[in-house]
Amino acid sequence: MSPDVTPMNYVGKYRYTDNCIIQLSVPDTANIMPFIRNDDVNGVTHLTWATSGGKWYINVNTSGAGWVYVFANIVTVEHGIGLAVYDVNGRMIWNTDCLPLAIMTAPNPWDGSPINSSSTVYDVNVGFPAAVMPGICSNYLIVLNPQMPLYLYGSMVARAYDNTVGARVWNGQQINGRPPLPKFRVNYIYIDTRLYP
Repeated sequence: MSPDVTPMNYVGKYRYTDNCIIQLSVPDTANIMPFIRNDDVNGVTHLTWATSGGKWYINVNTSGAGWVYVFANIVTVEHGIGLAVYDVNGRMIWNTDCLPLAIMTAPNPWDGSPINSSSTVYDVNVGFPAAVMPGICSNYLIVLNPQMPLYLYGSMVARAYDNTVGARVWNGQQINGRPPLPKFRVNYIYIDTRLYP
């Protein structure tokens, strides 16, 4: 018995060196899941993705360079050689040339307590080259003056570089009054980039 759905398969990796739009060949009828990997510790990247003209594209907003690894629930190669799985309608949904998405998680070490600097990072060494699921993963709160009360409040985005996944400050604004409650992703979701050339 075979499944009637196509798993998330590796589509490819795309280089970015500045803010840009990456046009994908993935149809808008499929779902995509990107992961990011920065070239170095100073890189910070935020992605958004949408469709236009029947295809997916990714907006890259970055302060560095790196790679976007893209997965989609499509069969990326159909050539008739090797083992293939078909649905009940005879449509190929997977074959041995597909590289399925294999995700892992690492606990976010931030516990929601106020931090003392906007340069604070919360990184985890995962032991191998990794790319992380992008996006805002935490908010942060820096106490500027507890008597007023006055705070710096903002967002942190997930990032990956070398063997590390983590978070880095993305934006912030000064606020006064009662601080908002901390919100954060409990785990970083990442991939081993050695599996995806």
